[in-house]
Amino acid sequence: MEEVEVKFKVDDFTPIRQQLIKLGAKKIGQAIQKTTLFDFPDGSLRRQDKTLRLRTGFKNELTFKHKKSRTARFKSSQEMETEIKDPDKVAEIFHHLGLKPSLIFEKTRQSWQLDGVKIELDELPFAKYVELEGAPQKSRSLAPKLGLDFNQGVSISYPKLFREWYLKQGIKPASPTPK
Repeated sequence: MEEVEVKFKVDDFTPIRQQLIKLGAKKIGQAIQKTTLFDFPDGSLRRQDKTLRLRTGFKNELTFKHKKSRTARFKSSQEMETEIKDPDKVAEIFHHLGLKPSLIFEKTRQSWQLDGVKIELDELPFAKYVELEGAPQKSRSLAPKLGLDFNQGVSISYPKLFREWYLKQGIKPASPTPK
C-alpha cells in the first residue's frame, strides 16, 4: 500500500478538533504510541531509506516502509503493515536476527477519519503536529477546512524530528525509555 502524508506544526489542537466535529469527522480514538525502529548495527536499512517499525498503542503493529519520494509537502512510502500479538517476542526475534533498536520514541495520538483522509493529532514532547494521510488532492483540499495553511505543510518524518530533538537534549535515541 502506498502511504502519502503531510504534517503541520500547530500550537493548539482545539480549533482543529472543533473543525473536525463541525465537518462530521469520525473520531477513531486516542492512545500513547510507543515506536521502536530496528536496524542492523551498520545502519544499512536507514541508508536504503527502509524502516522496520514496531509500534504499540491503538494496536500492536509491525510495519516495513520504503520511502518512494519526498516533496516539500508530501512524503510517499511503500508500506506493508500487519497486526501482531506479542511485540516483545517480535523484538526478541529481531535481536536474534542481528537487528537492534535504532530509535525509540513516544507520542500521544488522537485519530480521526474524514472523506478517506486519516487525520492524526500528534503530541510529541517538543511540539504538536497535525498529520493528514490520504490522496494528495484530498489532503490539499482538507487542510484549509481545518484552518491549516497548506503552504506550511512539511514532509519531515517523526524519526527525523525525534533524532534532532534527542541530539539537542543529549539523549541516546535507542535508550530503552528516552525521556
